[in-house]
Amino acid sequence: RDYMQQHSGQHIISGALWKVGKFKTVSVHMGAEYTTIETDAPEISDGDLLKVEELANRIIEDDLPLRAVLTNDAEVNKYPLRKPCPRHGDIRLMMIGGFDCVACGGMHLESTRHVRLVRAVSMEKIRGNTRITWMIGDRALVDYREKDTIVMDLKLSLGTRGDRLKGKADALQNELLEHKRK
Repeated sequence: RDYMQQHSGQHIISGALWKVGKFKTVSVHMGAEYTTIETDAPEISDGDLLKVEELANRIIEDDLPLRAVLTNDAEVNKYPLRKPCPRHGDIRLMMIGGFDCVACGGMHLESTRHVRLVRAVSMEKIRGNTRITWMIGDRALVDYREKDTIVMDLKLSLGTRGDRLKGKADALQNELLEHKRK
C-alpha cells in the first residue's frame, strides 16, 4: 500500500508540476521516508509550488480512477501523453482520469482518493534543476502528526499561542545572543 501511494502520488504530482508550470519530471526517488521528484526547472517559486500541491490534492479529492491501458508504439500517439514514450512494441499507459497519461509499468492504486494527501516539505537546487521532497499518503499524515506534536509541546514550553510561536522563538534567540554578547 505504501509503495502504491508513493508511486500513484508521484504520478499525480508530476502531472500537477506539468500543468502548473510545464515543469518536467527528470527523475524520481521513492525512499523509505520520503519521495523526491527532480524537475528540469532551474527554479520553482514558492507560489508555483503551492499551486502544484493544491492541484495535486484536488485531484486526490476528486477520486479519479487510475487505469492501465495497453497499446503499442503505432497507436500510442492517440493518447494525451504528458511526455514522449521511449518504448517500442507493447506499451502500458497509466491514465489518471482525464488529468494525466504516461507510460508506466508500475503498481498503482485504483483511484486517486487512496493516495489521501501530498505535501511538499522541502525544495533544493541540484545539477541546475529543482528537486522537491514530498510526503505522500499515510507518510504525510504521520509527518503532520509529528510536527503538530512538536508545535503543541513548544507552545506549552514557551507559554504562547501557535500564531505567536515564531515571534516568541525569535525573541528568545535575540535574548540569548544578547546574553552571549555581554
